This record gives sequence, C-alpha cells and structure tokens, in this order.
Amino acid sequence: LGLTVGVSLSSEGGSTAFVADRRMRALPDLGGGISGAEDVDDRGRIAGYARADDETDHAVVWVPRRGRFTIVDLGVPTGRVGSSASALSSYGHVVGDVSDPDYYGFAALWTPRRPHATTGTWRELGVLPGGMGSAARDVNRFGVVVGEGDSVDGDRGWLFDTRVDTRMR
Repeated sequence: LGLTVGVSLSSEGGSTAFVADRRMRALPDLGGGISGAEDVDDRGRIAGYARADDETDHAVVWVPRRGRFTIVDLGVPTGRVGSSASALSSYGHVVGDVSDPDYYGFAALWTPRRPHATTGTWRELGVLPGGMGSAARDVNRFGVVVGEGDSVDGDRGWLFDTRVDTRMR
C-alpha cells in the first residue's frame, strides 16, 4: 500500500494524525484537537489515539473507505480514564494501553468481534510481578502481544499469548 503514518505537531501545542502516500493528509479526529497515528496494517487500517470533546484520550482505528478514512472510536473501558493504540494485527487486534484515574498505564488488547470488525472488547493484560504499569507495543495475527513494564527486577520486556497465557511472561 505504501502508506506512512505519524503525528504532526503544531506550535500551539496540538497534534494531528496523518497518513502519507503520494501526499500527506490529516486524519479525522474526535474533536479534542489532539491525535496521533502509530501503526498501519496491510489493509490500510491505521491505529492511534484521539482526544474527545470531553478531554479524554481514546484508542482509535482509521478505516479506509473510497479514498478517505473514517475514524472508529474503540472507547475507554469502564473504570479507566483513557486509552490509546500503538499497533494492530492483520486479524484486526489492537494493542496499546488504558489509564487508571492516577494515569498509570496498563497494557491492553482490543479484540474485534470477527476479523477486521469495528466492534469488539478490551482485555487488560496486567503488570509484571511487583510492577505498577505496563504498555503493549505490538501484536501478531494470532494474538501474541509484546510490550514493556516495570517489575521488582526493574524495567523489562514481556510476552503474552492470549491463547494460553493468564499473565505476562
């Protein structure tokens, strides 16, 4: 597809998610003036984040349709104050993190109801032993997630296979 995605920063402090192929185009946002694109899959779907009108950050996916992109809000799980997406798989899984009221981040996986669907559910993946936070960085088509977090042994990477794991390893 030849797409590149990213964030364009403004001098006023906002940011705009963009996609570039032969030209650079801004992606739609949720009205809060801040957005960023983090990853693109082989179908042209883009994962990232956007601030809503109520000032909460939401994980989003931009879906290509007839040369334009439609934003899909993946929401914020109950009990959390924000979410963001860092990567997506060829199945449609999205990984990133969700934030608690103290703004600690926790690795999370959003799974579509069926491949590439725009509805699905969040699953928090936890923290390493003695850790206070974690972040998911990538996911493959089988739902195997990698990320980083703090632990009693310091910062380290982890792996979580959603098919068999009940905790990070």
